[in-house]
Amino acid sequence: MMPKHKTYHASLEFKADADETGQFLAEFATLGVVDHDGDVTLKGAFTDGQETLIEAWNHNYGSLPVGKGVIRERDGKAVVEGQFFLDTAGGLEHYRVVKALGPLQEWSYTFEILDSEYGKHDGRSVRYLKKLDVWGVAPVQRGAGIDTRTVAIKSGRTQLPSHAGEADVEPPEPKGNMAMETEVKEQVKTDDEEALRRQIMELSEGLDFAASQRGKGGAWSQAFMAGRDWGRKDLLTPSGIVAVPSLASYIPAVGEVIETVLQAIPHERLSSPSVKYLREVQRTHAATAVALGAKKPTSTYELVEVVAEAQTIAHLSEPIPRQWLSDVANLRRYLDEVLRQGLELALEDEILNGSGVAPHLEGLLQVSGHLIQEFDTDRIVTCRKALTALETQGIPASRAVFVLHPYDWEAIELMTVADGQYMLGAPGQALPVDRARRQLWGTRVTLSTRIAEGTGLAFDLRAVRKYEREQVTLSWSENVFDASAGATDFERNLTRWRAEGRWALAVFRPAAIVEIELSAGS
Repeated sequence: MMPKHKTYHASLEFKADADETGQFLAEFATLGVVDHDGDVTLKGAFTDGQETLIEAWNHNYGSLPVGKGVIRERDGKAVVEGQFFLDTAGGLEHYRVVKALGPLQEWSYTFEILDSEYGKHDGRSVRYLKKLDVWGVAPVQRGAGIDTRTVAIKSGRTQLPSHAGEADVEPPEPKGNMAMETEVKEQVKTDDEEALRRQIMELSEGLDFAASQRGKGGAWSQAFMAGRDWGRKDLLTPSGIVAVPSLASYIPAVGEVIETVLQAIPHERLSSPSVKYLREVQRTHAATAVALGAKKPTSTYELVEVVAEAQTIAHLSEPIPRQWLSDVANLRRYLDEVLRQGLELALEDEILNGSGVAPHLEGLLQVSGHLIQEFDTDRIVTCRKALTALETQGIPASRAVFVLHPYDWEAIELMTVADGQYMLGAPGQALPVDRARRQLWGTRVTLSTRIAEGTGLAFDLRAVRKYEREQVTLSWSENVFDASAGATDFERNLTRWRAEGRWALAVFRPAAIVEIELSAGS
């Protein structure tokens, strides 16, 4: 009895060759065997009929999906009945490469583990994967699964697959290294082209780096997924590089808590090695009522041209035994987490404290012309006066943000009034501290360990912008010679990881930045 699967029955015009349809069938996992990660995926681990993304080559999360598909379990295999988006450049490119490689092409998948347990399989300690949530399937250079391959790929004129009905599919035997065609039976033609186009657009909608940081997918998303078990069934090549989402490229909406300084600053891509902009050094308004025929007063707005060079921020890991990547399921997640955190802290430090002398950025606390608010009474009063320094320039508190060290924020939250009750909970009092929203005097607060304890910052969100010249990349290699060991990492079966990016910082209005002295004599 032939297996059944759903087919799409709407025809669609593509920019590609009219004879190309983009349909394919691929086996991305073998059930009941020990794979290269030391896992055994059990029957029923995959949800039959689950829709999934077709991810870009080698799970490049910096690229949009190149297709979509439906997952099936059959004959001891997990298969994906897929469709490349041939009306996109990425989808068409992937389709033609996969078609040319035929059964040589291996496959991998990204997943979250919903149920698993450890045990023995043929005397070997393994992890049994009992239930998985698949986020995406991708063609890869080398798969961690056993006998993954492209089974069939459409190259003849046909209708685009959809979930309109079911039909039998009989995958042909592969011939040499060329991908073969499948024969789709009992097709029902419809004129549902526009509905299909909408379906594709809806699938792509919202697939940005911010969403990846708050949910599934994305090479840095592991850092925001504490307690969740996930994986990726591709093998680590001797060297490689993958682009990953920008650090904190998601800007919180008004009312949302700002978690890091990086989130507080607007973000923009940079197409050149530097950014040239105008910085305001003086603003004096002279506008007034003028009598008929009288001379109009002249306001003074002094600007200077500033060139901010993009600077590289990077770090390496120590050499790591390759065996650990197979033996420890969450090691890659750990590496991504600590490498991301290291970059984030270094960039945050540059934005706050950078000297402006290459290779350093010009930090907010170092830029010439910023204001200083001296300590007055206590931390809460002093912060309120810093807001006044902004408000007298026409900058509303809702457009500003505080940056405080966690110890200073703790001290503010623990402040008490005369009867010993906490300032943030005094009965009948208009609260200056809102812990739930992390606000002080109605202005959002972000915490940073990169600002000195006893020093705070308040600034206008429009006064600063960070620019990304080179997208964050996560790289690894065995091609390193260790002089102390007298051998290469390859000879010792080690690999090193590197994370790096390149940024510039623009400060348009230094007077909209207030350095706050949170203790007497600071």
